[in-house]
Amino acid sequence: MNMEDRINLAVDKRDILELNNIISLYEKEGKIIELSNIMQGSKNAILPFDYGNQEEQYGKMIERYFLLLARNLKKENYCSLIEDLISKDFCINGETYWYYHHKAHLLDNLYYDKMQDEADILFSMAAAKARSKDLFHITNGVFSTRSLKYFESMLSVDVKKRNIIEYYGNYIFSKQDSCFLICADSKYFKNYSFAFLNSFRNSINKNSGFNIIPHIHIINPDQECKELILDKYKDEFTFNYSFEYIDLDNISDHSKRAYYTTPRYTLVPDLLELYGVDIIVSEIDAVIGKNLYEFVRFCRNYELALSQGVSSMNFYYHYGRISAILSYFGNNFLSKTFAKLNKKYIDLYFDFSKTSTNWLIDQ
Repeated sequence: MNMEDRINLAVDKRDILELNNIISLYEKEGKIIELSNIMQGSKNAILPFDYGNQEEQYGKMIERYFLLLARNLKKENYCSLIEDLISKDFCINGETYWYYHHKAHLLDNLYYDKMQDEADILFSMAAAKARSKDLFHITNGVFSTRSLKYFESMLSVDVKKRNIIEYYGNYIFSKQDSCFLICADSKYFKNYSFAFLNSFRNSINKNSGFNIIPHIHIINPDQECKELILDKYKDEFTFNYSFEYIDLDNISDHSKRAYYTTPRYTLVPDLLELYGVDIIVSEIDAVIGKNLYEFVRFCRNYELALSQGVSSMNFYYHYGRISAILSYFGNNFLSKTFAKLNKKYIDLYFDFSKTSTNWLIDQ
Protein backbone atom coordinates (compact mmCIF):
# COMPACT_ATOMS: atom_id res chain seq x y z
CA MET A 1 0.00 0.00 0.00
CA ASN A 2 1.47 3.35 -1.01
CA MET A 3 1.53 6.31 1.36
CA GLU A 4 -1.41 8.10 -0.26
CA ASP A 5 -3.67 5.04 0.09
CA ARG A 6 -2.45 4.51 3.63
CA ILE A 7 -3.32 8.09 4.55
CA ASN A 8 -6.75 7.93 2.90
CA LEU A 9 -7.59 4.70 4.72
CA ALA A 10 -6.52 6.16 8.07
CA VAL A 11 -8.64 9.27 7.49
CA ASP A 12 -11.68 7.22 6.43
CA LYS A 13 -11.43 5.12 9.59
CA ARG A 14 -10.51 8.08 11.81
CA ASP A 15 -7.53 5.92 12.86
CA ILE A 16 -5.56 8.39 14.97
CA LEU A 17 -2.93 5.81 15.94
CA GLU A 18 -2.14 5.23 12.26
CA LEU A 19 -2.10 8.98 11.60
CA ASN A 20 0.44 9.37 14.39
CA ASN A 21 2.55 6.65 12.77
CA ILE A 22 2.41 8.56 9.49
CA ILE A 23 3.47 11.77 11.26
CA SER A 24 6.42 9.84 12.74
CA LEU A 25 7.55 8.72 9.29
CA TYR A 26 7.62 12.27 7.95
CA GLU A 27 9.33 13.50 11.13
CA LYS A 28 12.03 10.84 10.82
CA GLU A 29 12.71 11.84 7.22
CA GLY A 30 12.65 15.56 8.07
CA LYS A 31 9.85 16.24 5.59
CA ILE A 32 7.87 18.69 7.70
CA ILE A 33 6.77 20.93 4.81
CA GLU A 34 5.48 17.86 2.97
CA LEU A 35 3.74 16.82 6.18
CA SER A 36 2.03 20.22 6.51
CA ASN A 37 0.77 19.95 2.93
CA ILE A 38 -0.76 16.55 3.67
CA MET A 39 -2.21 17.65 6.99
CA GLN A 40 -3.82 20.90 5.90
CA GLY A 41 -2.45 22.19 2.60
CA SER A 42 -4.77 20.67 0.02
CA LYS A 43 -8.42 19.96 -0.76
CA ASN A 44 -7.92 16.46 0.63
CA ALA A 45 -6.25 17.68 3.83
CA ILE A 46 -6.32 15.32 6.81
CA LEU A 47 -7.09 18.01 9.38
CA PRO A 48 -9.40 19.00 10.81
CA PHE A 49 -12.06 16.31 11.18
CA ASP A 50 -14.87 15.37 13.56
CA TYR A 51 -13.08 13.25 16.16
CA GLY A 52 -16.21 11.73 17.71
CA ASN A 53 -15.30 10.16 21.05
CA GLN A 54 -11.54 10.49 20.50
CA GLU A 55 -11.07 13.95 21.96
CA GLU A 56 -7.90 13.22 23.92
CA GLN A 57 -6.16 11.32 21.12
CA TYR A 58 -7.15 13.91 18.52
CA GLY A 59 -6.01 16.87 20.60
CA LYS A 60 -2.66 15.31 21.42
CA MET A 61 -2.07 14.44 17.77
CA ILE A 62 -2.67 18.06 16.75
CA GLU A 63 -0.48 19.31 19.56
CA ARG A 64 2.32 17.02 18.41
CA TYR A 65 1.88 18.26 14.85
CA PHE A 66 2.02 21.88 16.04
CA LEU A 67 5.26 21.18 17.92
CA LEU A 68 6.85 19.76 14.78
CA LEU A 69 5.84 22.86 12.82
CA ALA A 70 7.28 25.15 15.48
CA ARG A 71 10.56 23.28 15.64
CA ASN A 72 11.14 23.16 11.90
CA LEU A 73 9.53 26.20 10.26
CA LYS A 74 9.97 29.95 10.56
CA LYS A 75 7.73 31.63 13.10
CA GLU A 76 5.59 33.50 10.57
CA ASN A 77 5.01 30.25 8.67
CA TYR A 78 4.13 27.92 11.53
CA CYS A 79 1.98 30.51 13.32
CA SER A 80 -0.16 31.09 10.22
CA LEU A 81 -0.58 27.33 9.70
CA ILE A 82 -1.56 26.81 13.32
CA GLU A 83 -3.95 29.77 13.37
CA ASP A 84 -5.62 28.50 10.19
CA LEU A 85 -6.09 25.00 11.59
CA ILE A 86 -7.46 26.27 14.92
CA SER A 87 -10.10 28.34 13.08
CA LYS A 88 -11.13 25.47 10.83
CA ASP A 89 -11.25 23.02 13.73
CA PHE A 90 -13.58 25.39 15.59
CA CYS A 91 -16.04 25.23 12.66
CA ILE A 92 -16.14 21.42 12.91
CA ASN A 93 -15.71 20.61 16.60
CA GLY A 94 -16.78 23.85 18.31
CA GLU A 95 -15.57 25.34 21.58
CA THR A 96 -13.63 22.38 22.95
CA TYR A 97 -10.87 22.17 25.52
CA TRP A 98 -8.36 21.80 22.72
CA TYR A 99 -9.64 24.87 20.88
CA TYR A 100 -8.99 27.12 23.89
CA HIS A 101 -5.79 25.29 24.82
CA HIS A 102 -4.18 25.70 21.39
CA LYS A 103 -5.49 29.25 20.91
CA ALA A 104 -4.07 30.34 24.27
CA HIS A 105 -0.63 28.96 23.46
CA LEU A 106 -0.68 30.56 20.03
CA LEU A 107 -1.58 33.95 21.50
CA ASP A 108 1.09 33.59 24.16
CA ASN A 109 3.70 32.66 21.58
CA LEU A 110 2.79 35.42 19.11
CA TYR A 111 2.62 38.33 21.54
CA TYR A 112 4.39 37.09 24.69
CA ASP A 113 3.45 39.38 27.60
CA LYS A 114 1.64 41.97 25.45
CA MET A 115 -1.64 40.01 25.47
CA GLN A 116 -1.17 38.04 28.68
CA ASP A 117 -4.63 38.92 30.01
CA GLU A 118 -6.30 37.58 26.87
CA ALA A 119 -4.16 34.42 26.99
CA ASP A 120 -5.04 33.96 30.68
CA ILE A 121 -8.74 34.08 29.87
CA LEU A 122 -8.31 31.39 27.21
CA PHE A 123 -6.31 29.20 29.60
CA SER A 124 -9.08 29.53 32.19
CA MET A 125 -11.75 28.67 29.61
CA ALA A 126 -9.72 25.60 28.64
CA ALA A 127 -9.64 24.58 32.29
CA ALA A 128 -13.42 24.92 32.56
CA LYS A 129 -13.91 22.77 29.46
CA ALA A 130 -11.48 20.13 30.71
CA ARG A 131 -13.02 19.67 34.16
CA SER A 132 -13.44 15.97 35.01
CA LYS A 133 -12.34 14.78 31.59
CA ASP A 134 -9.74 12.08 31.08
CA LEU A 135 -7.07 14.35 29.67
CA PHE A 136 -3.58 13.59 30.89
CA HIS A 137 -2.46 17.20 30.97
CA ILE A 138 -5.67 19.15 31.46
CA THR A 139 -4.08 21.49 34.00
CA ASN A 140 -1.10 22.53 31.87
CA GLY A 141 -0.76 26.28 31.98
CA VAL A 142 -3.99 26.81 33.88
CA PHE A 143 -2.86 27.35 37.44
CA SER A 144 -0.27 29.98 36.57
CA THR A 145 -2.89 32.12 34.88
CA ARG A 146 -5.28 32.44 37.80
CA SER A 147 -5.50 35.91 39.30
CA LEU A 148 -4.82 36.68 42.95
CA LYS A 149 -8.42 37.85 43.40
CA TYR A 150 -9.60 34.47 42.12
CA PHE A 151 -7.56 32.64 44.75
CA GLU A 152 -8.59 34.99 47.53
CA SER A 153 -12.23 34.25 46.72
CA MET A 154 -11.56 30.57 47.40
CA LEU A 155 -10.42 31.02 50.99
CA SER A 156 -14.01 31.10 52.25
CA VAL A 157 -14.83 27.79 50.53
CA ASP A 158 -14.76 24.84 52.90
CA VAL A 159 -12.89 21.77 51.66
CA LYS A 160 -13.37 18.50 53.52
CA LYS A 161 -10.25 16.52 52.78
CA ARG A 162 -10.33 12.90 53.86
CA ASN A 163 -6.74 12.49 54.99
CA ILE A 164 -4.98 12.15 58.36
CA ILE A 165 -1.45 13.49 58.88
CA GLU A 166 0.84 12.52 61.75
CA TYR A 167 4.12 14.35 62.46
CA TYR A 168 7.20 12.69 63.95
CA GLY A 169 10.84 13.49 64.66
CA ASN A 170 13.21 14.72 67.33
CA TYR A 171 14.04 17.96 65.52
CA ILE A 172 10.65 19.54 64.89
CA PHE A 173 10.86 21.97 67.77
CA SER A 174 14.64 22.39 67.90
CA LYS A 175 16.09 25.53 66.36
CA GLN A 176 16.53 25.25 62.60
CA ASP A 177 17.43 27.80 59.94
CA SER A 178 15.56 26.11 57.12
CA CYS A 179 13.51 23.00 56.30
CA PHE A 180 13.89 20.84 53.17
CA LEU A 181 10.58 19.14 52.27
CA ILE A 182 10.17 16.11 50.04
CA CYS A 183 7.18 13.78 49.59
CA ALA A 184 6.71 10.25 48.33
CA ASP A 185 4.50 7.21 48.38
CA SER A 186 5.89 4.08 50.05
CA LYS A 187 7.40 2.74 46.80
CA TYR A 188 9.32 5.92 45.95
CA PHE A 189 10.42 6.31 49.55
CA LYS A 190 11.99 2.84 49.57
CA ASN A 191 13.60 3.36 46.17
CA TYR A 192 15.03 6.87 46.55
CA SER A 193 15.16 8.00 50.18
CA PHE A 194 18.62 6.63 50.99
CA ALA A 195 20.27 8.33 48.01
CA PHE A 196 18.52 11.61 48.85
CA LEU A 197 19.39 11.56 52.55
CA ASN A 198 22.98 10.59 51.83
CA SER A 199 23.42 13.42 49.31
CA PHE A 200 21.70 15.81 51.72
CA ARG A 201 24.12 14.93 54.50
CA ASN A 202 27.11 15.39 52.19
CA SER A 203 25.87 18.81 51.06
CA ILE A 204 25.85 20.30 54.55
CA ASN A 205 28.89 22.17 55.82
CA LYS A 206 28.88 21.43 59.54
CA ASN A 207 31.25 24.29 60.27
CA SER A 208 28.94 26.93 58.77
CA GLY A 209 26.67 26.99 61.83
CA PHE A 210 23.71 26.68 59.46
CA ASN A 211 21.04 24.18 60.52
CA ILE A 212 18.79 22.77 57.80
CA ILE A 213 16.56 19.78 58.46
CA PRO A 214 15.05 17.38 55.91
CA HIS A 215 11.35 16.66 56.37
CA ILE A 216 10.12 13.55 54.55
CA HIS A 217 6.37 13.17 54.05
CA ILE A 218 5.19 9.66 53.16
CA ILE A 219 1.72 8.97 51.77
CA ASN A 220 0.21 5.70 52.99
CA PRO A 221 3.45 4.23 54.40
CA ASP A 222 3.61 0.45 54.70
CA GLN A 223 5.32 -1.45 57.50
CA GLU A 224 8.55 -1.71 55.53
CA CYS A 225 8.75 2.11 55.33
CA LYS A 226 8.30 2.45 59.07
CA GLU A 227 10.95 -0.19 59.78
CA LEU A 228 13.35 1.52 57.38
CA ILE A 229 12.97 4.78 59.31
CA LEU A 230 13.13 3.33 62.80
CA ASP A 231 15.68 0.56 62.31
CA LYS A 232 18.06 1.90 59.65
CA TYR A 233 17.73 5.64 59.08
CA LYS A 234 17.17 6.89 62.62
CA ASP A 235 20.77 6.41 63.76
CA GLU A 236 22.37 7.28 60.43
CA PHE A 237 20.57 10.44 59.32
CA THR A 238 19.09 13.55 60.91
CA PHE A 239 15.55 14.24 59.68
CA ASN A 240 11.89 14.65 60.63
CA TYR A 241 9.01 12.91 58.93
CA SER A 242 5.25 12.73 58.65
CA PHE A 243 2.79 10.04 57.60
CA GLU A 244 -0.35 10.75 55.60
CA TYR A 245 -3.19 8.24 55.49
CA ILE A 246 -5.75 8.64 52.72
CA ASP A 247 -8.01 6.25 50.81
CA LEU A 248 -6.94 6.25 47.15
CA ASP A 249 -8.34 2.83 46.23
CA ASN A 250 -11.06 4.18 43.94
CA ILE A 251 -8.96 6.39 41.67
CA SER A 252 -6.85 5.49 38.65
CA ASP A 253 -3.12 4.81 38.84
CA HIS A 254 -2.47 8.08 36.98
CA SER A 255 -4.50 9.98 39.56
CA LYS A 256 -2.67 8.26 42.40
CA ARG A 257 0.68 9.33 40.99
CA ALA A 258 -0.69 12.82 40.47
CA TYR A 259 -1.85 12.96 44.09
CA TYR A 260 1.57 11.89 45.37
CA THR A 261 3.01 15.11 43.90
CA THR A 262 0.63 17.48 45.70
CA PRO A 263 1.40 17.21 49.46
CA ARG A 264 4.83 18.79 49.00
CA TYR A 265 2.89 22.00 48.31
CA THR A 266 -0.23 21.55 50.43
CA LEU A 267 1.99 20.93 53.49
CA VAL A 268 3.96 24.17 53.07
CA PRO A 269 1.53 26.43 55.02
CA ASP A 270 1.54 24.06 58.01
CA LEU A 271 5.31 23.58 57.95
CA LEU A 272 5.92 27.33 57.74
CA GLU A 273 3.97 27.65 60.99
CA LEU A 274 5.38 24.46 62.56
CA TYR A 275 9.04 25.24 61.95
CA GLY A 276 8.84 29.02 61.69
CA VAL A 277 11.63 28.99 59.08
CA ASP A 278 12.07 28.98 55.30
CA ILE A 279 10.85 25.90 53.42
CA ILE A 280 12.60 24.39 50.39
CA VAL A 281 10.46 22.01 48.32
CA SER A 282 11.97 19.37 46.09
CA GLU A 283 11.48 15.79 44.85
CA ILE A 284 12.60 12.61 46.58
CA ASP A 285 14.42 11.31 43.50
CA ALA A 286 16.60 14.43 43.48
CA VAL A 287 20.26 14.22 44.47
CA ILE A 288 21.87 17.31 45.99
CA GLY A 289 25.22 18.17 44.47
CA LYS A 290 25.93 21.64 45.89
CA ASN A 291 26.17 23.39 49.22
CA LEU A 292 22.62 23.98 50.46
CA TYR A 293 23.67 26.90 52.63
CA GLU A 294 24.78 28.85 49.54
CA PHE A 295 21.48 28.07 47.83
CA VAL A 296 19.36 29.23 50.77
CA ARG A 297 21.48 32.35 51.23
CA PHE A 298 20.86 33.24 47.58
CA CYS A 299 17.10 32.57 47.86
CA ARG A 300 16.81 34.83 50.88
CA ASN A 301 17.26 37.79 48.57
CA TYR A 302 13.65 37.06 47.58
CA GLU A 303 10.40 36.32 49.38
CA LEU A 304 9.52 33.39 47.13
CA ALA A 305 11.59 31.58 44.51
CA LEU A 306 10.72 29.11 41.75
CA SER A 307 13.21 27.39 39.48
CA GLN A 308 12.95 28.03 35.77
CA GLY A 309 13.45 25.26 33.25
CA VAL A 310 15.98 25.81 30.49
CA SER A 311 14.79 24.87 27.02
CA SER A 312 15.46 26.09 23.51
CA MET A 313 11.88 25.20 22.70
CA ASN A 314 9.55 27.90 24.04
CA PHE A 315 6.45 27.38 21.94
CA TYR A 316 3.84 25.27 23.70
CA TYR A 317 5.88 25.18 26.88
CA HIS A 318 4.22 28.12 28.62
CA TYR A 319 3.48 25.82 31.56
CA GLY A 320 6.85 24.06 31.40
CA ARG A 321 8.94 27.14 32.00
CA ILE A 322 8.53 26.74 35.75
CA SER A 323 10.00 23.54 37.14
CA ALA A 324 8.50 21.75 40.14
CA ILE A 325 11.81 20.19 41.08
CA LEU A 326 12.86 23.05 43.38
CA SER A 327 10.93 25.85 45.08
CA TYR A 328 11.68 28.20 47.96
CA PHE A 329 9.10 29.60 50.39
CA GLY A 330 10.49 32.27 52.67
CA ASN A 331 9.14 32.72 56.19
CA ASN A 332 7.26 35.90 55.29
CA PHE A 333 3.74 37.20 54.71
CA LEU A 334 3.76 37.04 50.89
CA SER A 335 5.11 33.49 50.82
CA LYS A 336 2.64 32.29 53.46
CA THR A 337 -0.25 33.90 51.58
CA PHE A 338 0.75 32.28 48.32
CA ALA A 339 1.21 28.87 50.00
CA LYS A 340 -2.27 29.04 51.55
CA LEU A 341 -3.90 29.99 48.25
CA ASN A 342 -1.99 27.28 46.41
CA LYS A 343 -3.10 24.67 48.94
CA LYS A 344 -6.72 25.80 48.66
CA TYR A 345 -6.55 25.59 44.87
CA ILE A 346 -5.16 22.04 44.91
CA ASP A 347 -7.64 20.87 47.56
CA LEU A 348 -10.55 22.35 45.62
CA TYR A 349 -9.63 21.14 42.17
CA PHE A 350 -8.04 17.75 42.67
CA ASP A 351 -10.68 15.38 41.29
CA PHE A 352 -10.91 12.04 43.07
CA SER A 353 -12.97 10.47 40.28
CA LYS A 354 -11.55 7.47 38.49
CA THR A 355 -11.16 9.20 35.15
CA SER A 356 -9.55 12.53 35.92
CA THR A 357 -5.78 12.39 36.24
CA ASN A 358 -5.10 15.91 37.60
CA TRP A 359 -1.56 15.67 36.29
CA LEU A 360 0.59 18.77 36.95
CA ILE A 361 -2.10 20.33 39.15
CA ASP A 362 0.66 21.14 41.65
CA GLN A 363 2.42 23.28 39.04
